[in-house]
Amino acid sequence: VDPATQLARSSLPALKRTGARIMLVNAAMDPGANGGVVAFNQALHDALCAEGPAHCPTLLVAKGHSHMSEMFAFDTADTSVSQPILDFIRHRTR
Repeated sequence: VDPATQLARSSLPALKRTGARIMLVNAAMDPGANGGVVAFNQALHDALCAEGPAHCPTLLVAKGHSHMSEMFAFDTADTSVSQPILDFIRHRTR
């Protein structure tokens, strides 16, 4: 797909304008994560942060998790995913 078509299909312009807070989450063992932030999340984070601090999303890398285990961890003793999400929700809705 050519760049003009990609831009026309992109949600990035609307994300740059939104007042909604954004949290980007990936598991450290996700394909492409190599223990850290996946490239897409990093690129989106950087593009939104370039709009200013109010647009900069929160990044969470779920250490020790894969794309399935991070969801299965909810309602268990492992709060490494659920607690940061709850903190984000509580902080952002006050």
